[in-house]
Parts: sequence; structure tokens; C-alpha cells
Amino acid sequence: MNRVSFTAKTITYEIIKDTHFVCISPASGKLGYCILSRVIQGISDDEGVYLEFFHELASGYDLVSILEMHRDKIIVSFKKPFVKITGIDIALDIDDASFEKMIDGINNIFQDKTDQVVNYTTISLTEPRVRGPVD
Repeated sequence: MNRVSFTAKTITYEIIKDTHFVCISPASGKLGYCILSRVIQGISDDEGVYLEFFHELASGYDLVSILEMHRDKIIVSFKKPFVKITGIDIALDIDDASFEKMIDGINNIFQDKTDQVVNYTTISLTEPRVRGPVD
């Protein structure tokens, strides 16, 4: 089985229509992206953490087994192979403000699934630092 990888240059975190979205993107013109999303906790149609990578056909709910957070990379492993892929390795080439925004988004998305996130950073994921995106 294979893992896919890319280098992230842009991170966005938004709340759109009661849903948290973290989009991790490469430099303009480069291949790859990863979107993590989930409805705000407490909304009845919560299907879990949604993951999409490289194309909307490569997407689904509750695919993530472990998400490892490092300051210079994110390693996402799947519960089982998905479209012949076992995970995504994302090198982070982003500034500290973008990194903290991403942490806030991932914290909100995985709020009740903290056992799926391994944090190797100095930023705590155990409690929300903010309730929404910060510009």
C-alpha cells in the first residue's frame, strides 16, 4: 500500500454553515491538498470527521486512525486502506500564525476524538483555545 505526500504552503480554517473546515494546500500550481471538516459539536447530523485529499472522490467520514501533529509535518494514518492509500504525509512550510490557526481548527474538529490525535507540539489540544477562526 502507498502513502501520499505533499508540502503545505497555505492553511485556512473557517466555519461555514455550522461546519469547521481546515484546508491544507500546497503552493499554487502544485498537486495535493487535504481537507478536514466536521459540523460544530452538538449539531444532530454529525457524521464524524470528514477527510478529503487530492480529489473529492478520495473522501469519506471516519477514515482517520491517527493524526500526528508536529511543527514541521502532519502524519495522517487511515483506519484501513482507502483508494489504495494508507495515509498522508504533509510537510508544513507555514508561519506560526497559520500553524496556530490549523491547531485551533483540528482541535475543534477532533474535539471528542482526542485519542485520534497525537500532539508533538508545544500547543495543547486538550481544550479549545478559540471557538472559531482567527485572522
